[in-house]
Amino acid sequence: MNNYHINKAVNSKGYTLIECLVTVVLLIVLLTWGVAGYQHLIARNKTTAYLNELVAAIYYARSEALKNHMLITICKSINGQQCGGNWRDGWLIFVDPLNKKQPENPEQILRIYQALPLVDQLSWRSSLGENDVVQFNWLGNMRQDGSFIYCPQQAKQYAGAVVISLTGRVRIDKDGVDKSICR
Repeated sequence: MNNYHINKAVNSKGYTLIECLVTVVLLIVLLTWGVAGYQHLIARNKTTAYLNELVAAIYYARSEALKNHMLITICKSINGQQCGGNWRDGWLIFVDPLNKKQPENPEQILRIYQALPLVDQLSWRSSLGENDVVQFNWLGNMRQDGSFIYCPQQAKQYAGAVVISLTGRVRIDKDGVDKSICR
C-alpha cells in the first residue's frame, strides 16, 4: 500500500491553489515594479529627444547664419507662419535681414517645428530679458545668451535645459535646471 501512495504522489500533475496564488502575486509585484521603471525610462528618453531636437534646430539656425552671412531668427509660433504664442506651440527658423523679428513672406521661413505635447512646457530665458526670439548674426554669435528650459508635465524631475552662449555654442544641462520654474 505504501508503494501505491508514493506512485500516486509522483504522478500528480496539478498545482495547488496556494501555489497558483503565490505565482500570481509574484507576477503582479514584478510587473508593477517593471512598469514603474519603464515609465521613468520613457520620461527620461522623451526629455532627451526634445532637448536633442532643440539643439539640432539651434545648430541649424546658426549654420544658416554663418553660411548665408545673414541674421537668422528663431521665434515661437502657434501657426507655423508668424511669430507669436508660446514656445511649446512650436517655433520657426527664418531669414530676418531687416531684424523685424517676424517673417515678411513664406520664402523667408527655413524650418517649421511642431508643438510639444499640450501638458509640457518650454520657455526661453535670456540674459537681456528678450524671451520671444533667439537670433544669430552673420558670425554665428548671439546678442544675448540664455537657456531653453523644457519641463515634462508628468515627470518634472526630468526637466532639462539647452544653454546657448553668446558665441552660439550649445550644451544640454539636465542637472543644473531650477525645477521650481516648472509648474
